[in-house]
Amino acid sequence: MKKLYLILKILLVLGVLVAVAYLVTPPDDEVIIKRPWLTKEAVVDICENCKKDFGDLKIGAKRVREDDYLDANAKKQHGNVVELSILVRGDDSKSKTITVYEGQSFEIGAYSILVEKIDIGVKADPGLIGTAMGGVTLKITQLASNSDSKNDKALTIHSNTQGQYGDDLRIGVGNIGMGEYEINGVKESGVVATLWLYVRDKSEKNKTITVYIGQSFKIDKYVITVTDIHGELVSLRIGEDFK
Repeated sequence: MKKLYLILKILLVLGVLVAVAYLVTPPDDEVIIKRPWLTKEAVVDICENCKKDFGDLKIGAKRVREDDYLDANAKKQHGNVVELSILVRGDDSKSKTITVYEGQSFEIGAYSILVEKIDIGVKADPGLIGTAMGGVTLKITQLASNSDSKNDKALTIHSNTQGQYGDDLRIGVGNIGMGEYEINGVKESGVVATLWLYVRDKSEKNKTITVYIGQSFKIDKYVITVTDIHGELVSLRIGEDFK
């Protein structure tokens, strides 16, 4: 009898623990998943002949090598360098290709970049044809900008539903999945979603567009940036252009 009582007591305690764990664990749609390209600062590793995204930047690395370069004081140095091709989504005038060295820092668009490390890589056999695979480590920081206005609103919309901004703008979301798109004439592939946009009493401005992470566009007086597409959710930042 005592053993049965002990077993029932243990089962009761386990039941209470399970119930507490259930209550304090948020449902799946409330769990915040860390996305490196959405944080204000991150360390990004890019292998040679590869590309990585961070915020509005797409960065490619190639031609990792030892070479001469001029440092910040315009003095000639010799060391590891790498060629970075940096694309700024939505502003092609700021996109550029530069050769950088370890310790170099520079700004592009709304970002500050520090070149922390450049690895040339080692061939498995010196007699093999081809270049050694290297890479670069960058510390990227998103700078404060006017786009982070206090008047902007973050809006997350579940697929096959609608969200609303103010009294005049409604946005429907669907067709989330992998797709192709163009950025400044360059074909890219990644996660996309379809947005159906409706402006109250201005049906001529209603439109349907396919969007990607980092894309910004304007409809009527609203400026919309796609900050994330993940699972069944699309996250937007919406502000108003009062010009």
